Amino acid sequence: MASSMGLTEVEIESDNQLAIKLSASELVPPWEVEAVVQDIRFMKQSGGISFKWVKREANGLAHVVASKSLRRLLPRNWVANPPSFVASILLNDCISPL
Repeated sequence: MASSMGLTEVEIESDNQLAIKLSASELVPPWEVEAVVQDIRFMKQSGGISFKWVKREANGLAHVVASKSLRRLLPRNWVANPPSFVASILLNDCISPL
């Protein structure tokens, strides 16, 4: 998504601390997070992308989007045309202590 938007510097936040830690190492990750870790490692190689661990409470929108997406309750164009719940969750994410 960052590439298609022409962004050259991107910070991606995740509440999966294990995946973020493993992506910075050369260790073979457990199978449960291997796909995520491999994706992170690949994206890091392209440059301009950094990854940061945050508490789940500060990453509420990602959690809600993932949950709604799994249940197919999120429109495909949610990024271009955000549903009303996005603004309130983003505000909460911004004021949550890290």
